[in-house]
Amino acid sequence: MPSDILGDSRPFLTDGMQVRVSYIDGRPISVDLPLQVICEVVETEPALKGQTVSSSYKPAILDNGVRTTVPPFINVGDKIVVGTSEANYVERAK
Repeated sequence: MPSDILGDSRPFLTDGMQVRVSYIDGRPISVDLPLQVICEVVETEPALKGQTVSSSYKPAILDNGVRTTVPPFINVGDKIVVGTSEANYVERAK
């Protein structure tokens, strides 16, 4: 699969993931990943005293190398649900 077809979604593609591939004349033209995936936070800052969930987010790096922002209560090692289209935090994984 040519990497340019995946674009910014490439880091979210994992072995065994089911995706939908669209073809024209036998050539792949697009790949649809799941709307959300679970990733682990491998790097983030500790929450500062006084930060609230609604007021601010902090930077984080996920296990696939993607940079995103997460609420202050998320720590290194936490698994989170991430939207694949915008690489955005959705919720803490259950």
